[in-house]
Amino acid sequence: MADAKISGLPASITPLAGTEVLPVVQSGVTKQVSIANVTAGREVSASSFTPSSATIPTNGLFLPATNAVGIATNSTEKMRITATGVMYLGSLGTNLSFTNGSAVDITGSGTGIAGNGTNLTLGAWDGPMVFQAGNSGSALVERMRISSAGNVSIANGNLVIGTAGKGIDFSADGQAAGMTSELLDDYEEGTWTPVLTTNATDFTSVTYDAAVYGLYTKIGNVIHIQGMMRTDAVDATGATGLPIISGLPFTASAGTGFRDVPISISRVEGFVTNNPSSAAVFENTTQIYIQYRTTSNGAETYLPLAAIGTGADNNIMYFAGTYTAA
Repeated sequence: MADAKISGLPASITPLAGTEVLPVVQSGVTKQVSIANVTAGREVSASSFTPSSATIPTNGLFLPATNAVGIATNSTEKMRITATGVMYLGSLGTNLSFTNGSAVDITGSGTGIAGNGTNLTLGAWDGPMVFQAGNSGSALVERMRISSAGNVSIANGNLVIGTAGKGIDFSADGQAAGMTSELLDDYEEGTWTPVLTTNATDFTSVTYDAAVYGLYTKIGNVIHIQGMMRTDAVDATGATGLPIISGLPFTASAGTGFRDVPISISRVEGFVTNNPSSAAVFENTTQIYIQYRTTSNGAETYLPLAAIGTGADNNIMYFAGTYTAA
């Protein structure tokens, strides 16, 4: 073959198949090597590397959008760095994105973040960690933020405890000698209906005024109650025992050295002969026992059945107190 300048050779067909050969000098002897073997198994260094195709490769780099770089495995895009510096892992925009700047965004509706080691750590270089979420087709909205000081803020929503008996644990605080729990595991607000009855044979009938009400707030196992009872007619035929108010929203706990929990009374009207002076939640029940003084300075005792008025606007009692639920 006559000598020829490289510039005089015909252009090769690209892309190369890898079977093309080049001359190399190996152990002082000129030999041929295929293009595919020029760098195979060898460390390659370069000042830069720029992918040129927008087509997703089987495994490798490609250009999915203007000024963006993607990485594909198994012919599927697995990571992208956008023109603005956001890095997406997993399906585009559905799992984890690290934004340029100081914040870290958990953005989406994927299955979350999983690690197969012993720990998984997310962190922001400087500033808050921001968690965002959005419905399909809508813009992402901040839902939670962890500040650089460690404070957690919920932007728009509630902290929902998914398992009964779980809550907020305050065990990092100091404890008194008699401590039995430092877990705040319940909060509830609601209404209840005071019911006039007896602890033995009930009244034949009781007609209540429309103004009767009961409210409660439960914090842990502590129940705060308030209520107002007013009757418009009571048929006491055949009734026996002591008059009580039932219908408390939670059963009272058993006493330890005491039998009941005091309930304060702020106003009474319409009782016969003796007006109630105090009341008490009885242990292991949802009942309030009514008490009175036989004399102005006498000892308190349970209100007798004969003290219940039977006419309209009788047995008016406003009361409030706190007790512990079982």
